[in-house]
Amino acid sequence: MALNLPGYANTLAGFGKRVVDLVHAIAPNALVALQASKWSTNADPNGVTAALVPGMAQRTAAFLKAMGGDKADLLFVEWSDRDSGCTNLPQCQPPRAWWDVTNHDLPRPTRAVLWENALSAAAGKRLILWQVPAGNIGLDNSCNHYQDNRAAYLFSHPRDAFDSGVAAVLFGSGAECMTNPSTDGGLIGTQGKQAYDPPAAPDGLSLVAAAGATATLRWNESDAPDLWRYRLRYQLGAGPATTLDLSRANTATLLLPSAGSWSISVAAIDAQGHAGPYSTAVGATTSQGARQVLVPIARR
Repeated sequence: MALNLPGYANTLAGFGKRVVDLVHAIAPNALVALQASKWSTNADPNGVTAALVPGMAQRTAAFLKAMGGDKADLLFVEWSDRDSGCTNLPQCQPPRAWWDVTNHDLPRPTRAVLWENALSAAAGKRLILWQVPAGNIGLDNSCNHYQDNRAAYLFSHPRDAFDSGVAAVLFGSGAECMTNPSTDGGLIGTQGKQAYDPPAAPDGLSLVAAAGATATLRWNESDAPDLWRYRLRYQLGAGPATTLDLSRANTATLLLPSAGSWSISVAAIDAQGHAGPYSTAVGATTSQGARQVLVPIARR
């Protein structure tokens, strides 16, 4: 590979770095993403023990770094490019194994997520998961309507993907007759819209107990698959409202600053950062404020 350009070695690594730099120079607003293959170490993360997976991802990251990946903005990763329900076509040979979405047996999504997490950490890059099979179990295994279960899994586990480093998911295939988002019966479109819609207001908010300056509350869990956290809003009489962001637990003990009758409501926040409407408020009466509560300090 003879580039004969200052600053670039006449090697494949030099060529890779030149490509990344060239895109950034010509299209400064474009993002460059290199392909990181799960099979680049001659093994499948879904076919080895979990202990081997981080090392496989780290070797892949090191190779990409040498090829200019340290200057790239993102990395592409993939799960498969064929629907598992396709077993009768030449382009589906050998058939792709069904993934166990209960995550007990291999292959399974959590093993792929483990590899992605290790890759993202080693490379210091966010990931784009592409060519995710678009099939679902409601299809009839005919051309353009083959079954698969991975799209549905991603929509029901968006936080797992995000926490592993995945910033975006692209659905598609690498062969004719595979299911695509326009032939899947509407699952991807419907689930994608729901992912961008704010979650509904939690229901069942109740006051479990009020004592001193605290109010303990409980509510029904949100059914939003991409639930990120809850937010409490509390207000004393007609005064200003205050909000407090919580975890995903559907119970909380709130330390209130003043004695009096409080109005408290809860909202759900999804992984996109969208906050849904607040629930119907409940009342809580405190006998003292947080400033009057003595918090003991243990000494050794």
